[in-house]
Amino acid sequence: MPTLGSFALIQLEDVREALQFETSEAVSENNLLVSLINRASARMESYCGRNFKAREYTEYQDGDGSPMVFTDHYPITSVSALWDDTEREFTDSSNDLLASADYMIYSDEGSIRLYNDETTFNKGYQNIKITYSGGYEADSPELEDLGQACLDWVLTLYRRMKDRTHGYMTKSASGASVLIDLKAIPESVKMVLDAYRKPKVNLGR
Repeated sequence: MPTLGSFALIQLEDVREALQFETSEAVSENNLLVSLINRASARMESYCGRNFKAREYTEYQDGDGSPMVFTDHYPITSVSALWDDTEREFTDSSNDLLASADYMIYSDEGSIRLYNDETTFNKGYQNIKITYSGGYEADSPELEDLGQACLDWVLTLYRRMKDRTHGYMTKSASGASVLIDLKAIPESVKMVLDAYRKPKVNLGR
């Protein structure tokens, strides 16, 4: 049986409950449902260009001579360590390891800014190393919002796949037969995702 990815936005039980499957009913559908959950969750992250669930990261960024650096994953939950080392040694005893009192975190936008306006990050290639936790914590309203969107998409996929032809479902619309692409994100789901989509260019970077 396939297993849910760590990125999965809902659980198998959520889908079974929505489909009103009893505990011992339609167990044969579990593999399909798990695959659909993984597919929808991964596609949602890909569309938004970011990971949603909180996890630990070690990330390297180019310094541009400004007092601010943006992480790839947000919101920032915590920062374990921050280096600005043009030699890229990143040792704990290095003077290039910044103290937490030297910077402030803008969680929602995923940025870290040096406190002293006269201090900037050095220009360099991958000279900034950040270890941090980024993403939405369990039970956050954002994950609930995304989870509901994921559930809606999985239910749509499942119902369409019950009547599919080569990846499409034939359905009657105004007396005519139409083909629905099973890979397309439903508009209702896309409306939710657009609120979480990562900007192509971070402001202030």
